[in-house]
Amino acid sequence: MNVDFDILQLETPAGLRSALVITPTGRHVVEPRPYVASADPMSDADRQILEGGRRAAAASASVCIFRARAPVGEGYYGFAPTTTDGQAVQTALSMLEGQMRVYRGMLDLGICLFLHTDLGGLEVHGFRGAVEARIAEIEPLSKGDTLAAKRAHLDLWMLRNLIFFFSLGFDKLAATVLPEKLTLMEKRMERIRRLAGELKAASG
Repeated sequence: MNVDFDILQLETPAGLRSALVITPTGRHVVEPRPYVASADPMSDADRQILEGGRRAAAASASVCIFRARAPVGEGYYGFAPTTTDGQAVQTALSMLEGQMRVYRGMLDLGICLFLHTDLGGLEVHGFRGAVEARIAEIEPLSKGDTLAAKRAHLDLWMLRNLIFFFSLGFDKLAATVLPEKLTLMEKRMERIRRLAGELKAASG
């Protein structure tokens, strides 16, 4: 997967903050696929993104913004235009499993907020539907004090509070929305760091 990694400096009411921005440099069209739960290892693309997150965390980034469209050139990420709404949800579900591994890896690095921008209506529908389906699937597993329940609770909290999919353009998000909202979101980010720390301690 061809992507660029940049660090964006954001002026917020609480001071300067850094965000990792990931932008496609090539055209990536995802064909419809069914959702099948699996424990496949990270893909090369996932490892590439996580390595970019590691470098960004070293520069104090706490937010990751995934762009679906590059400002110039052919950089694009989206579903095949013939994909139906139902196929979009199933396709997003099949992708979300791998994405969650990346989110967890970035969380361990200190990056806790994940925003996807510039998406088309089909992709927003698919990923938001996938998040809702995943929440319904893991919510019953998140009760109790077992290690598995703590892992499910961490994923559940991330999905509900720190992972977002927008059709909103990157420029508007970065200039007018994120600087004002980031200070409020940092309270949620601190909560997820505590949950991750508790899980790591419980895992030994």
